Amino acid sequence: MLSTMPNPQGEGELTKKSVIRLIDDDHHSLEMYFVDPAGNEFKGMEIQYERA
Repeated sequence: MLSTMPNPQGEGELTKKSVIRLIDDDHHSLEMYFVDPAGNEFKGMEIQYERA
């Protein structure tokens, strides 16, 4: 999913991409990628979920 959000470090907006992976019935993950001012994409966050 692609979207934009306010830039927490200054003016303007950041472009971000969220990737949700459904691994199995008990596991999934969320990764968020951001684009820096030079146009380079980098991973800013990864969360691994596991059913308790």
